[in-house]
Amino acid sequence: MFPDNYSILVVGDPSAGMFEFCCYLGATYLRSDENLVFVEADSSPAKVRQQIRDFHADPMKHEADGSFVLLDCSSPRSDLPARNGSVAGCDISDLEGLLERVNEGIEAVGGSPVRVLFNSLTPLYMYHDPEDVAGFFTELSANVKLTGILTCTIHHKILGTEQIEPLVPLADSVMDMMVDEHYKRFVRIRHMRGANVAPKWVPFEFIRSEEPSGGTLLSWDR
Repeated sequence: MFPDNYSILVVGDPSAGMFEFCCYLGATYLRSDENLVFVEADSSPAKVRQQIRDFHADPMKHEADGSFVLLDCSSPRSDLPARNGSVAGCDISDLEGLLERVNEGIEAVGGSPVRVLFNSLTPLYMYHDPEDVAGFFTELSANVKLTGILTCTIHHKILGTEQIEPLVPLADSVMDMMVDEHYKRFVRIRHMRGANVAPKWVPFEFIRSEEPSGGTLLSWDR
């Protein structure tokens, strides 16, 4: 979906489905046998794993073979485990330490190439000024883009424009997600470095598969 050595910022409504979108990307990466570090600051590890399973990937299998590390930032824990599939904890009040944990996660999955998903940057603003979060995003992007792709989510309506907009020029691509008054979801690519894109809103939804295996699919009229 995105080029290598790239950073994507996803800006959206709290109910727009950014968590599901991250899990969809994560499942897609795992099914393609790519290394994945998933940093989760909003939901529990159990919810992340369940959503990835709904998108037809087996998170436990990939954790066991060392290609997937889940960094749990919602309930900080002890040291990063060896490549055995355990959940690692991280403290979002310590940006330097958080960067270290992500780098350790990248090393744990075998390094380059790697996909890093960060859901979401929003809780960082509870502890840090917007300038500090922008600096964190810049350094995180630089580190990840050496070896792969970074996708981060952030919530407007929870955060103000003055908090989010400093991150926009730092990202290679910005996607927007929203929910309208009829509770329909829409997505657009606001800009994408190296490509001419029309910032057009298109509908998308997560739907249950009619296949016997069940699961969830992303329907997106790109």
